[in-house]
This record gives sequence, C-alpha cells and structure tokens, in this order.
Amino acid sequence: MKFTKAQKKKYIENPNICPYCKSEDISGENFDAGYNQAWREIECNSCGKEWMEIFTMTDIEEQGGV
Repeated sequence: MKFTKAQKKKYIENPNICPYCKSEDISGENFDAGYNQAWREIECNSCGKEWMEIFTMTDIEEQGGV
C-alpha cells in the first residue's frame, strides 16, 4: 500500500500511532544513515505492518567551541 499525502501528513504529525490500524504499540530499530538522510524501520506490534521513516538534513547549528 502506498501512503497518500494525507496519510503521510497525519503520521508525521503523530508518529506514535500506526498509520494502518491506529495502534500505539509500535517499535523502531536503530537509525541507519547515508549521504544526507537517515532512516529506520518501524513495525506495528498489533497488526504486524512495517514501514520506514525517512529523515533528511534540514539545517546545521554551531555547537559551543573555541
């Protein structure tokens, strides 16, 4: 199933709820990263569906320093 724009928007607003069955019983693996994005696999422990969250770099911020 491909997510519609509305489904993606709703999930991004509340990523603690399964986009398929609306359960809050979801779990995610550690992040993997590539060139300018990171991702992780998520699974719903209620309905068994799986999906991937994808994160992209949007900004940088200077930290303390000399």
